[in-house]
Amino acid sequence: AMDSNANIERSNICRICLSNDIEDGPLIEPCNCVGESAFVHAKCISKWVEISRAEICEFCKFKFIIVRKQKNFFDWIQEQNEDAAEFGIICVLFFLAFYLLCLGMIILSNSQTIPTLLSLAFKIYTALGFMVLAFATMVFIRHIYITYKSWSVTHFRVKVLSNHAKIRNLNESNTVLKSPKASPADDRFSLNAETTLNNNRIRTVISNEVEKKHN
Repeated sequence: AMDSNANIERSNICRICLSNDIEDGPLIEPCNCVGESAFVHAKCISKWVEISRAEICEFCKFKFIIVRKQKNFFDWIQEQNEDAAEFGIICVLFFLAFYLLCLGMIILSNSQTIPTLLSLAFKIYTALGFMVLAFATMVFIRHIYITYKSWSVTHFRVKVLSNHAKIRNLNESNTVLKSPKASPADDRFSLNAETTLNNNRIRTVISNEVEKKHN
């Protein structure tokens, strides 16, 4: 039975990728379609719904059973375009260069070879530089956070589930109706009737034997 089920499953193909490769995951029935359009890989249909934002089957108009999970920060980074990635790299390099400049100012301000007023000016400049750097870092992080939150509201990981109601209805329609089970009272009635019939047969045999002896 297991081999026959496996053969049936291998004969079905995904209507999206047109493959029945088990490495792509199990084939499911996410809607009310029948025939060749009934089966699809869970991975394929979930990706299709995630990209197209379509929640209804284009053939039978059944609304898919969908489970959504909000994408995380690393998903957002991976989906950024090249311009946004270059902008982020430039900002990080700028902050790093500015930090090294401020660090160099601190070292120079503590040097004994420069005048006292110039050393004081370096210290003031360094303090202001660190304040500007801290403020710019906070603004940059806030911008990243707001951008990610607004993006995450409309971006989810999607998982489409099987239409269990359809599968249950098909199983019920394919089930052969069994005869109703006899009640205990019916069983007792059948047993008593059979016993009575056997007793009558025994009496008939005995009566025949008695008549033969008298004759």
